[in-house]
Amino acid sequence: NGGGSSGPTYYDTGIRVREVLADPFFSADNASWPGGEWLEIENIGASTVDLLGYYIMDSSSNNISLNESHLIGFDATDSTSTHIHPGSRRVVAINSTSEYGVLNNGGDQLAVFASNGSVTDELTYPSVRAGHSKIRSADGLTWTDALFPTPGESDATSVNGTSTLSINEIMVNGTVNDAPYPDGEWIELRVHPDETTGVGLAGYTIKTGTGGSIDLTDALVECSCTIVSPHGLGPGEYGVIQLNGTGVEIIRSLGDTISLVDPSEKVVQTISWATNLPAGRTMTPIAGDPMNGWTLSNEETPAAANPDQASGNNQGSIDLQIVEILPNPFGNDSAAALAGDGEFIELWNNGTSEVDLSGWSIISGSTLALNEQTTSDMSPDAGERVVIRPTDPSAFWLSNTAGSISLHDALGNPIDSIVYSSTLPGAAMVANLTSSSSWIYAPTPTPGTATPTFDNPYAGSNDLVITEIMVQCGTSGSDSVGILGEWIELRNNGTQTIDLSRWHILDEDGTGMLATTNQIWNGTSMSIAPGEHVVLRPEEAFMDNFGDTIRLMNPDGTMISTVYWLNSQSCISIEPRFGWGPTLMPSPGIANPMPDQWDGTSSVIFSRIMVGEVNSLRDHDWFEIRNIGTQTLDMSGWMISRHREDAPAWNDTFRGLVLGPGESAIITGDPTHLLEDAALNAYGGNDVMYNMPWLPDSGGGFQLVSPTGIVVDTIVYGDGDPNIEGWTGPSITPPSSSGPVGLIMMRGDGCASTPDAIPDTDSAADWEVRWLRMGASLFCDGGVFSTTGNVTTSISPGHALGDLVQWINAAESEIHVHLYELTSYELSRALRNALDRGVEVTVLLEGGVYSSYDNMAVSRGIASDLHTAGATVLWMVEPPSSTSPESPYKYIHSKVAVRDSSSVWMSSGNWKSSSFPLDGYSGNRDWSVFIDSEDIAQLVLSRMTWDENTSHLHIEAFNPMDSSHGTPDGWVTPIDRLLEVSPSPAGVETTHAGAIDGKLLTCPDDCISGLVDLIDSSEDTVDLSLQ
Repeated sequence: NGGGSSGPTYYDTGIRVREVLADPFFSADNASWPGGEWLEIENIGASTVDLLGYYIMDSSSNNISLNESHLIGFDATDSTSTHIHPGSRRVVAINSTSEYGVLNNGGDQLAVFASNGSVTDELTYPSVRAGHSKIRSADGLTWTDALFPTPGESDATSVNGTSTLSINEIMVNGTVNDAPYPDGEWIELRVHPDETTGVGLAGYTIKTGTGGSIDLTDALVECSCTIVSPHGLGPGEYGVIQLNGTGVEIIRSLGDTISLVDPSEKVVQTISWATNLPAGRTMTPIAGDPMNGWTLSNEETPAAANPDQASGNNQGSIDLQIVEILPNPFGNDSAAALAGDGEFIELWNNGTSEVDLSGWSIISGSTLALNEQTTSDMSPDAGERVVIRPTDPSAFWLSNTAGSISLHDALGNPIDSIVYSSTLPGAAMVANLTSSSSWIYAPTPTPGTATPTFDNPYAGSNDLVITEIMVQCGTSGSDSVGILGEWIELRNNGTQTIDLSRWHILDEDGTGMLATTNQIWNGTSMSIAPGEHVVLRPEEAFMDNFGDTIRLMNPDGTMISTVYWLNSQSCISIEPRFGWGPTLMPSPGIANPMPDQWDGTSSVIFSRIMVGEVNSLRDHDWFEIRNIGTQTLDMSGWMISRHREDAPAWNDTFRGLVLGPGESAIITGDPTHLLEDAALNAYGGNDVMYNMPWLPDSGGGFQLVSPTGIVVDTIVYGDGDPNIEGWTGPSITPPSSSGPVGLIMMRGDGCASTPDAIPDTDSAADWEVRWLRMGASLFCDGGVFSTTGNVTTSISPGHALGDLVQWINAAESEIHVHLYELTSYELSRALRNALDRGVEVTVLLEGGVYSSYDNMAVSRGIASDLHTAGATVLWMVEPPSSTSPESPYKYIHSKVAVRDSSSVWMSSGNWKSSSFPLDGYSGNRDWSVFIDSEDIAQLVLSRMTWDENTSHLHIEAFNPMDSSHGTPDGWVTPIDRLLEVSPSPAGVETTHAGAIDGKLLTCPDDCISGLVDLIDSSEDTVDLSLQ
């Protein structure tokens, strides 16, 4: 947190995290060095740096101090042992100092702090692969898998040397685990026949992706060597090294990488695979040349030529080749197969005569017989193509991740085989004869015809960048965005037109999408002109809402850029600004709007704060900040500084929040429970800040501090220190009758939004205008109306029941009714008659009627009748859970209804016989009015809607089985006397037609101030009729 009122500073000392091993495979995460987790730092500066006092913090506030426990090479007797020279690298290891590991396997955020508390490096590394280290690019923006870990040494990311010695055959999964050669794992080496002097093996090593190292001379077990002292291979000779006994193991189940490294530490060859290869099958180069990629061999030939190297044939006589596959069609593979447009395998007869496919088969996990049902042509002529489609997806299917496919003749002899290491939805794959990757993505599936030609290797521009990503957007929020679901925006940043064909995007699980015309949202052309944006909307969603890494890959499979995020929000896109974070607004297909440079004004203020959470299980205390200026501001680097008497300041810094003009943001430690308890959408404090500030119940002082250290706003409440900068006078004193739990302190009345209307005296007076309870409404419509219409009185007892029934009978589309009690059989029948006419009826009733148990039972029975008839019936209740906040209201005491959004009924009486008796019966004196005005009706309905929201814990939908509010035992719908009811005769009640001016008051929101204002405005008399 940095300490002090100015917060953490950012000062570049040149120290960078360069490599991370977060998930060791062959040791525990917290094992002693050289086992366990570790990371590597590099000094990219021009000066030697003393690392004493440096520490590294992750997103969970775990600290790794660069001391004798973690800094490898630390020597307490040598003060220079903590130094790191320019260009040098040092290793920081967990080294048995923790019960568990520290570095998260799924990715994490790290910050490197210098000895003075300043931040010198910040980074987020993505999800890691077991046993493999991640290497950070020089610009700090992307990460790649290392060929093998290199703690403290130069990175190993690609082949950087040459040699005529090469790996020629690999037994990854021996028939007997850990057995000596030839039954266990082994690697065959070969010297190219064109070499004239041979190659000595001294100094050569094999390194695995997990860091295992095998000396070739020590592990050599079989060799046709003519060079024996020291060991070496002559031209065209073979040698075999075994892994058993070397202490090195290849990861069979997850895939691995092995590299051949020469005596000068140059990587001269590397082979990777990402699937579990079958036992007893070796990997060999396609057509005998490692440059063609690798495939499964059908015959192991240790210390001898592979079959295709000996005879010139690829695994036998090749008259038919597998030339195109579609292993992962769009949608459900089984449904696609049954529809006839699913997986396929295309064969090409590259011989000179017809081939009879009778009895032939395809093997890929299981066996698929070639016959008239599965194969388009059982006798292809020379040059013809055959399409094979599985017809029973439960018996044969191609793997959607990685796999092998082999073609067998009628005698079971293998004719051709391929290995593919990845797939994408809807993407066909074809052979690649120009690189070490055996199969690559085709521009588009072309079953039965030749694949269109394309550059291989890719010769176009790589100036394509990801500029915006929508990770998630459902139906409810997509209208304002323009696109439903997830999408990715790319921009051509170069000067040449780029063909999108075969470009693809992968996530950390290997899923993703291939760019195709039917997945382009804003066009149909695959050609992207310089400066142009293209929006890709995948046919199948693949991005993880809760954190993911995606890589933009060019047609050759070369990674061009990487994007990672740890969380996302619905219908809020992210962009690459100070790391990937929320955009100001989604802008698919056009340049993203950018925030402004802060102008130094007091344009960001505290607007609300709730310091008392319900209990320890609901850490949902919160504060709100509001941008009252005209700029769009990125709050990264801004700070909340917390002050308490006799305690040093505690500072928490924002790391990702954008506020547009007039926008506000609620920050809480528990956004889920805050939404559940108060229907408030909020940001997680630990998502937009490095740490969520603690909000003490008893009191505290908080300052909002700009990145330059300017105190922009201050709030002090309770026993907080009122003498801190930015505050004047005593602290805010909450109401003595209310505890802090669920109490919301608001600036002003909570409704002002413009700078001139928001009180800003930096004193308690700004905050003691109005208080609010969690879950309560805050109506900012003013309530004032000036319109035209009719206002008709209706006085109880008289004919008030008939007037109200007549009003209900006129309903055409909807009625909303809010009451304390509903026990009138006649009014219940009138509502049910309306339901029978197709009118939508919503009724909100009090769930804890105080008067009597019998009245509550009748209310429940009538509620049951209305529910059964199709009405939406709601109760206002005390939230049932002991962990929930108390209701913001004691009761619902309304007597109000709105009909067809155009007419309002308001009264002093509930819908019961004492207020609305039958004609000629005695009853209470109650006053009612009918107001026919769309303006007033819609104003009233807008406030009623708040109380009909069942996301509020104190609003509960009717449940017939509920023991407290459901259908009462023995309930029988009473007989009503609706036919005896008649409205007031003409002239009995008064109707005003014309201008109507007034103000709507809703308790407890604005009724006290409104009534006081009404009384204060009187000039001659005040007439009241009260209970």
